[in-house]
Amino acid sequence: MAERRQMFRWLLGGSAGIALGMPVFRANAMPSIAADAWLDDLAPRKQKAFLDIPTFFVDGTPFRRANALLTAFTTSYGMAGSDVGIAFGAHGGALAYLMSPDGWKEFGLLDRVANGLRPEDAVKLRAMGAAASAIGVDGVKDIRAKGMRVLACRNTMGRWSRDIAAARQVSADSVLKQLEQALHPGVEPVPAMISAAVLAQSRGLAYVSIA
Repeated sequence: MAERRQMFRWLLGGSAGIALGMPVFRANAMPSIAADAWLDDLAPRKQKAFLDIPTFFVDGTPFRRANALLTAFTTSYGMAGSDVGIAFGAHGGALAYLMSPDGWKEFGLLDRVANGLRPEDAVKLRAMGAAASAIGVDGVKDIRAKGMRVLACRNTMGRWSRDIAAARQVSADSVLKQLEQALHPGVEPVPAMISAAVLAQSRGLAYVSIA
């Protein structure tokens, strides 16, 4: 029985590595690292998950999925909301969800996001115009009110800042600071979403990709 439990822990700990194309680690094989506040908050919960979100969906799919997960545990399984921990990790095009309407305007996020979408979705997003930023405004406010932790990838912000700085001939560091200031209240930047996913797995959070 002990060997079966150890095998289950090995499989669970390695699921993020498989999904992300990384080497597989056991759940107890990570080095000792000072955890971030979001991880310290979620790790003790009875059920907890890390949602990896790299793609911007014009219909707000990631927010619906996050809510569906919480609802399943609290309604179908009768768990208290405080027993469920969810990290909503946005990177790539999904980082735009976490930017304020002013940020969308200042950094031309409508075009940046649309250029990374399928043609039919790009058309829908462009048709929304300035209203597109409301998807993230409403979504982030809603899931944060339900106790979810919302993470922003600094790697993505760094890439955006370099692109924007090159086009404007300004300092990338100054643009990065502006991007950070444009994040919705309560959004927590992490160094890289891929490392956040690994750390989350090492503390028992199930990995879920929404792409």
